[in-house]
Amino acid sequence: MNSNITSNSLDKVVNALESKLIPELENKAIQLKKRFPNSIFETASYRVANEVHTLGLRCGPSKSTSRKDRFSLHVNVFCTNGISLRGFVGWNDSYTDSAGSGHTYYEAMTKSYENVTKASLNGFYGELPNLYAGLTRALRRGHPPSRLERFWNRLTHRCD
Repeated sequence: MNSNITSNSLDKVVNALESKLIPELENKAIQLKKRFPNSIFETASYRVANEVHTLGLRCGPSKSTSRKDRFSLHVNVFCTNGISLRGFVGWNDSYTDSAGSGHTYYEAMTKSYENVTKASLNGFYGELPNLYAGLTRALRRGHPPSRLERFWNRLTHRCD
């Protein structure tokens, strides 16, 4: 696949997401700051690699310097074999299971959208309330979900 064509396609999807999500996330941050005045909120959009772009809202307690207290609502856009995207609410603090594998604590996650079109972007936008609910859960709790909460999140399809 021609990397220039791929990059242009990625840029088109990122531009569409930025124009819709960044203003919405900035408004969400203002609303959440009123409910959670001791938290910080920062929107971000950046290219991680030639084929990966991340945008979203970073959150955490304003007085904490620990990375493990931080979490984010983030959308990853990938351009490997076509354009795909997926949204997450995840904690920066990962855990290690008994086999030594590292995992991220997730509060919520969208389904994966492959070969993104305008129609699939609309489907993705329809899943944003689930991500916002995960963000609010994380703010209320103030720490990563327990094993039971992670199980419940998977059971109720908040996370795959």
